[in-house]
Amino acid sequence: MCGFIGKISANEINHEHLLAQNKMITCRGPDETKIQHGSLSEYNRSLNLHYALIFNRLAIIDLTDNASQPMYSKKFNTLILFNGEVYNHKILRKSLEAEGIDFSSDHSDTEVLLTGISKHGIKFIDSVIGQFSVVFFDFNTMKVFLIRDRVGQKPLFYSVDKNNLSFSSNLKSLAKLEGNRSINQSSVVDFLNYGVIPSPKTLFENIYKVKPGEMIEINMGNYFTIQNKSTYWDIESFRSEEKFNNKEFLSIFNEAVEQRMQADVNVAALLSGGIDSTSVVKSLASKS
Repeated sequence: MCGFIGKISANEINHEHLLAQNKMITCRGPDETKIQHGSLSEYNRSLNLHYALIFNRLAIIDLTDNASQPMYSKKFNTLILFNGEVYNHKILRKSLEAEGIDFSSDHSDTEVLLTGISKHGIKFIDSVIGQFSVVFFDFNTMKVFLIRDRVGQKPLFYSVDKNNLSFSSNLKSLAKLEGNRSINQSSVVDFLNYGVIPSPKTLFENIYKVKPGEMIEINMGNYFTIQNKSTYWDIESFRSEEKFNNKEFLSIFNEAVEQRMQADVNVAALLSGGIDSTSVVKSLASKS
C-alpha cells in the first residue's frame, strides 16, 4: 500500500533525479502521485532548507482528494507522509472531535493520524492500531519523526548526515538517490548466516532501516542531529507462562480480521495454502 520518497537538504535538490528514483515506487500507489517541493522557510523562517516529497497513493479509505498526501495541517503547522492503514481511526476521530477538533476530510485515517500526533504529541502512536510507516514533520519545533509499526510490516529506510535527510519506503530508490554503491560487508555476513539483514542495518553503508516499533527524532534546525531513538512497543513484554486459551485467541483473531475489512474499495483474500491465510478466509466466511 502506497510508497514515498523524500529529501530535505541544505543544498539544492535535483528534482529530476528524485523523480527518476520514484519510478520504482509508483507501482505501490497507482491512484495518485503527488509531488511537493520548495523551501521549509515557508513553514518556519528559521528553517533555511530545501525539500522535495513524492507520495504514490493506493486509495483504500476515503478516496477523495481531501485524503491525499503529503498532508499538511494549517492549524498545527505539521505535515505527514503515511503508508499503511489505521484500523481504529473511527474511534480515534470521535475522541478528537469530542475535544473540539474539526476535520477537513470525511473519514481519512491519514488526517486522524496527523491530527492526533499534532494535538497530543508523538505518544499518540501508542493508541493507534494498524500497520504503518510514518514521516511526521513538526515545523514549530523544527523536528521530523520517523516511525514504524510495532512488528515492522511497513518498510521505512533513511540516510542522514549534517546537510541532508533522505527517506523512502523503497531501499533501491534511496540507494540510487544517494548515489550509494558501498556495500556493508557485515550485512553480507549477516545475510549469509541468518538469511536476513537485521535492523537497523541494510545492504548499503549509511542507509538504515527504522526498527519495528521504533521512533527516531531528528532536529532539522541543528544539522539533522538524531536527538532520540526509542522503542514504543516490545513483543517481549507480552511473554506469558499462562496456558494457551483457545476461546480467547479466537475472539481476538476474529476481531482483528474484522478490523482489517474496513475499506472503500473491494477487499480480496490471497490464499497461499498456509494455515494463516486459510484461517483468515474461514473467519470471513463464518460472518457472511
